[in-house]
Amino acid sequence: MKALKIENRKVTLTDIQNGTPDEELHALQTAIGGYIETVTLAEDAVMLVDEEGLLKALNQNALASLVARQQIVGAAVIVGLTVDADGERVFCDCPERYVTNLIALGK
Repeated sequence: MKALKIENRKVTLTDIQNGTPDEELHALQTAIGGYIETVTLAEDAVMLVDEEGLLKALNQNALASLVARQQIVGAAVIVGLTVDADGERVFCDCPERYVTNLIALGK
C-alpha cells in the first residue's frame, strides 16, 4: 500500500508492507512510532498518528496539523480508505491528490 509520511517537515511516499491484517498493522505502527489513532481527512482518506504522541511529548508536526486542521504531534501517515467485498472499510493507497499537493509542499 502506498502511504504518504509526514515527519520533520519532510514528506515522502512510502510502501507499507501488504500482508495479513496483523502485518499491515505492525508496519503502520512502525511508521508512526506507536499505537494508531485515526484522524479523518475525507471520506476516502485518513491520517494515522501516534495516539500517545502528546503523552510522549513529541514535537508538533506543523504540516500534518495544517492538513488535519487540528494539532498533530510526531510522524503522520496518510492512507486511503475503501470498502472491501464484505462491506468493511479498509486502508488502501493514499489518494493521489494528497501525494501531488503534499510532496510539493514538503520540498
